[in-house]
Amino acid sequence: MRMYREHVGESLRDSIQRLRETLLRGTKVLAARLTSTLLLQRPRQQVLRDLLHSSIGAVRAAEV
Repeated sequence: MRMYREHVGESLRDSIQRLRETLLRGTKVLAARLTSTLLLQRPRQQVLRDLLHSSIGAVRAAEV
């Protein structure tokens, strides 16, 4: 039973890590697309600030 719990725990940790990595990659892609689009519409400083806030939110969501 102990080995089963350890295996399940490792699988869960691996799944969470893959989810975090996927979320981070997706966030980077989205940020790049938004940056190129938004730079045409808003000042660069505002775009960067908004991206920073959304990235922080994504990382916090992944940590839960």
